[in-house]
Amino acid sequence: YEASATELDVAAKQFAVSVGSLSYPNDDDANATGARLQQTLRGFAEDAGLIVVGSQVAVMNSKDDSEQDEALEHFDQLIVDLSLDGPPLALDAFLVSLSQHSPALTAESMEMQRKRLSRRDSQEMAEFLSVRLRVVALRVAG
Repeated sequence: YEASATELDVAAKQFAVSVGSLSYPNDDDANATGARLQQTLRGFAEDAGLIVVGSQVAVMNSKDDSEQDEALEHFDQLIVDLSLDGPPLALDAFLVSLSQHSPALTAESMEMQRKRLSRRDSQEMAEFLSVRLRVVALRVAG
């Protein structure tokens, strides 16, 4: 054991770095972390040129789901449902921001359709999409 202590120490540090890049720490309340994530996603959408129609955040604690995958039993799931309107290129830019975020974010589901226009909508909105997107992040359970 003493001979491998250094290797174990290095492996533990590498594991901590990996977990840090994949999940939020449990430094704060899960609901507060979820609210910050929601604001981050709204910012990504607005920066990309999308209109945020609505967003909702939910936290699924690791203790709440008895059928949860064993690999996730030490993590809470932060779930943000977004409703967005905008052109396809703006959606692409948003998804790039999502993929580059650390800790890792996953677009779990996405539904899109061409936006229905009303008489007062401008012609430039003819190419807009209405998108419903569910983004999930992990947080180390406390």
